[in-house]
Amino acid sequence: MTRRPLQLYDVVPSHVLRDEYGYNAENRPTIAVDEAQVPEHLRHLIPYVERWAIACDVTRLDYMEKQGEEAVRQFFHDVEPHRRAVDLWLDNQPEDVGAWPEAAVQFMYLLEAHDGAEPISPVRQAELEAAHRDRSATPGCTPRLSVPPAAASGPQPLSRPASA
Repeated sequence: MTRRPLQLYDVVPSHVLRDEYGYNAENRPTIAVDEAQVPEHLRHLIPYVERWAIACDVTRLDYMEKQGEEAVRQFFHDVEPHRRAVDLWLDNQPEDVGAWPEAAVQFMYLLEAHDGAEPISPVRQAELEAAHRDRSATPGCTPRLSVPPAAASGPQPLSRPASA
């Protein structure tokens, strides 16, 4: 089956983008950083940018999943001590991201990847595993979040304050 080209504002599940449109690790872009655009104290991070700073969320997630847990953990811990220095450099860029040097944009995506590599706490891991078990136990069902009764019944009318 031939897929129609994606159009602006199309909403497509990530697994469809990954599996049917090729937004995956195997098709990830080659990232080359212009060292001259990077402050000297951050240049040692360029290999991390060239490996991990993938702009597309779907492709980045697929790439990270295929690197293995240990590689992702190592990436997180290697970059973590330099996070603040990268943030400071990016904070000093123009307000319009379109005016940033390409290397700064690439470092911004490095921080996106770094955020995605943060280890999950044991408590959160247990919550995710429980949700997965619940979902697996009932075919066709997904776990529901607890919602206050007022929110569950739909939008509530706005009340106007009493006039003074």
